[in-house]
Amino acid sequence: MRLDRTEIEAWGKRHGAKGEFPRLISKLIFETTPRDTKLDIPSGSAVFLEGWDGKVICSEDTSYVPQGNSLWEFKTNGGTAEANVDYQKRTDDPLGFEPTESVFVFVTTAYWDNRDDWQEKKQQEDVWKDVQAYDCRNLVNWLDKAPVTRRWFFTILGKPVNQLLTVEEFWEEWSIGPSGQLPPSAVSAGRDYESQELINFGSSEANDSKRIFSKELQQDVI
Repeated sequence: MRLDRTEIEAWGKRHGAKGEFPRLISKLIFETTPRDTKLDIPSGSAVFLEGWDGKVICSEDTSYVPQGNSLWEFKTNGGTAEANVDYQKRTDDPLGFEPTESVFVFVTTAYWDNRDDWQEKKQQEDVWKDVQAYDCRNLVNWLDKAPVTRRWFFTILGKPVNQLLTVEEFWEEWSIGPSGQLPPSAVSAGRDYESQELINFGSSEANDSKRIFSKELQQDVI
């Protein structure tokens, strides 16, 4: 099921969206960038603290996260006026970062009709290494590339998810019984080798030679 941009626009007007919006971006970055990506994106009540809304270091260019150092600002239902305020504030004081070595990224949940014009004009100023601007249309396409995050966002919107469960939801449903909740060690006890194989599988490069479970682990899973 695909989201419509109007659903993201409407969500951005909700009271709780300001604290959840950075969490959405954090999940999207985590799911669609290399494992070694470093990110610092406060969410919840932390969004009211001073500083950049997000700081990311990515080892390669991806569809929405640039390679190297990128500095992010988020606005629910923001547009040109809000983008100009954030851009000028961070240009005047980048808080210890070098603009010529950093990409400035502004993201809004709104439909921003002159987004491309704004981005091009700021790029032409040649203050930052690059300037990127995303709105609800970009977020829809980004979510298409991140099925796990899209599933999570469906629950935030209250949309049906066809009985699919996230890892966290499955664990909660499976581990809680009348006598309490099982600790994770109940599953991994006596399976140190298999646990390490699973960790290696999850952190390996995306190629066939490394994406193979051991015979023992495959049998255990089956």
